[in-house]
Amino acid sequence: RSLLEVTNDTLIKCIPSGIDSFPDDFFTQEERQIGGVIIHVVIAAYTCAMIGIVCHDYFVPSLEIISERIKLPPDIAGATFMAIGTSAPELFSSITGSFITEGDIGIGTIIGSAVFNIVGVTGLVGLVLWKEVLDIDWYPIARDCIVYGVTVFTLIWIIADNIIHWWEAFVLLMIFFLYIIILYYNVVVEEWSRDLVSQITFLYMQLVDSEETPLLNGKALVPELIESQKEKSLDQDSFSVEFTASRQNSVLKRDSIAEKLGEILSEEEASKGTLCSSPTGGGWRMFWWVVMYPAKLVFFLTVPDSRKERLRKLFPLTFTMSVVWIGVLSYLAVWMVTVIGYTFSVPDSVSGLTILAAGTSVPEIISSIIVAKNGFGNMAISNLVGSNTLTYHSALEPHGY
Repeated sequence: RSLLEVTNDTLIKCIPSGIDSFPDDFFTQEERQIGGVIIHVVIAAYTCAMIGIVCHDYFVPSLEIISERIKLPPDIAGATFMAIGTSAPELFSSITGSFITEGDIGIGTIIGSAVFNIVGVTGLVGLVLWKEVLDIDWYPIARDCIVYGVTVFTLIWIIADNIIHWWEAFVLLMIFFLYIIILYYNVVVEEWSRDLVSQITFLYMQLVDSEETPLLNGKALVPELIESQKEKSLDQDSFSVEFTASRQNSVLKRDSIAEKLGEILSEEEASKGTLCSSPTGGGWRMFWWVVMYPAKLVFFLTVPDSRKERLRKLFPLTFTMSVVWIGVLSYLAVWMVTVIGYTFSVPDSVSGLTILAAGTSVPEIISSIIVAKNGFGNMAISNLVGSNTLTYHSALEPHGY
């Protein structure tokens, strides 16, 4: 009995709290419990907002320039550099959780962020654009969801024994390269997929046509139905215009995403003005501009803005400084969230699944809303699913090596 008790105590304490891996906090546990933890909440929220700014304004534009300079095909550029840009917070949080805290907060952040992207960000985009209708094509969503499903099932298989081996991480890496190959041959894969669906649909219609009784009843009603709806039907010209516009809007291909996204972001940034100019309108916009001005000023002084033509050639420095800032801010975010969880006796894995997951999804929220506002529903949804797939592959690698 004594041996069992010692063994159970040892198992309970084998996973130390992540707070021991960080510097001493500026508040004691008692001070945090009586209200001091609010400071940590504010710092964590502000840090996540800063991560969103540095990713959106500096990191992603530098990656776009790198892709242009080394002449990567748009599909591979979107699947690697662009996706790494939106997944950078999760990647750095995973590295921090693996090698600094050596706890579960990194994996919790990855899984929680994936759930938040699929459910939370998609719902948020729908609420923001509740008056608009987005045209979404089935193929890119189906393609990314299939790859994402394979990734999730592979992840379940890997963590079933509570251990991630190096060769299991290598399997995830191979699935990632397979995804890139699929994107590289996207035109061929899309044509094959659409032909397959057309053949299946044709076979289904043939089976339906073979059932004569329902079909005869339907044929008998068709002339009467057409006659009764003549006054309500659209004329041919109007229908042609609507149909053509719908088809043109629904076949947005992945090889044009990088170009379209660049145009959208450029227009969005042009409307924001310079660092010294206050935003148009008042209320919430002015409040947010005042709150985030210190962070933008620090980035302005330390990171070259490669979106400006005269600073475009400094994109290597922009990329380097962006990585440094994302690493520092991710460390601060993980630190604050770990302290918050410790204060309320919340495990690190749960803190990562909830608080930090929502915070590191800021780049996905920003990019998805901007893209969806401009009418690119395919791009917005594919960005969320594709980002989750790449997050699983890239951000879980440190846990295996």
